Amino acid sequence: MLLWSCAGVPLGIYNISEKLNVALRVQPQILSVLSLITLGQCVYYEKTPISRDVAWPTTLTASLSAGFLAAGVLRHYWDIYIFRTVRGISFIFVALDAAGDLFSLLSLR
Repeated sequence: MLLWSCAGVPLGIYNISEKLNVALRVQPQILSVLSLITLGQCVYYEKTPISRDVAWPTTLTASLSAGFLAAGVLRHYWDIYIFRTVRGISFIFVALDAAGDLFSLLSLR
């Protein structure tokens, strides 16, 4: 993490000095900040003992996440049921999203 945050400094200098577009100027700074935050979390949690006996926060978080994702998807199915047609859904996006889900699941094992 420290190497990633340090790598953002010369990359940011290069992108700014070459007058590249705004996205390429901002991206190294965002990378550095997020890497430093992650490094701080790693250092903090290595020193803080974590009780592994309590499982309900993890279960609650996973359940809320799954519920919100399902609600977001079911809204589209409800629209299809009500209007008897598909409105506002890009099938290319749906295919890419499904492929991302598939590869995400395959990466777990």
